[in-house]
Amino acid sequence: MDVTSWNIASKMKLPDHCFGNRQAISVQIKAVGIGVMDWRISSIVLPDPFCLWEFGILPLTLDTSKAYIRVGLLNALPGNEAAMNLATPLLPNFGNIAFTPPRIAMADAGYNTFQIRLRKGMVTGAKKVAVECYSDAVELKVQLYIVYSELPTLVPGWPGAWPAG
Repeated sequence: MDVTSWNIASKMKLPDHCFGNRQAISVQIKAVGIGVMDWRISSIVLPDPFCLWEFGILPLTLDTSKAYIRVGLLNALPGNEAAMNLATPLLPNFGNIAFTPPRIAMADAGYNTFQIRLRKGMVTGAKKVAVECYSDAVELKVQLYIVYSELPTLVPGWPGAWPAG
C-alpha cells in the first residue's frame, strides 16, 4: 500500500518493521578549554522526514568535568552561538532549563554515558546534525550519535495493498 500521502503521525502508527533500515550518524566533538565552545556538524544529511530511534552521548576522555551540549539541525557548520541558536532542536524542550536555550548538562562527563531510546518522526528540511559543546575542564572529548531511519512510503503486504478482485 502506498503511504506517501500519509502525514507523519499516521506513518508513526505503523509497526517497526515497516520502516527502512536503521542507520547511525556520529559526531565527535572536543571541548578545547574552560568555557570555550566548539561546534561540529555531521557529514551526512538526514532524510526528510525521518524517524529518530536513539540518541546517545559517549565519553572519549576519562575526566570528572562537566560538559554542556546542545544538538540541532543545520545546513552548515555553526561558527558561533548565534548561528547555533538558528538550529532546529533535535530534541525540543530537552535539557537543563537553567540555560537559555536548554543544554544537556553532564556531570562527570568523562565517566557517564547518556542514551535515550525513542520513536520520533521529524521533518528535517534535509539538514545535518550540528553539535555545540563546552566544558569546565581543559580538554574533554565526547561522541554524540543518533540512530535513524526513513519513514515508510510503501508498505508491502498491508491490507489494501493487494489488487482488488
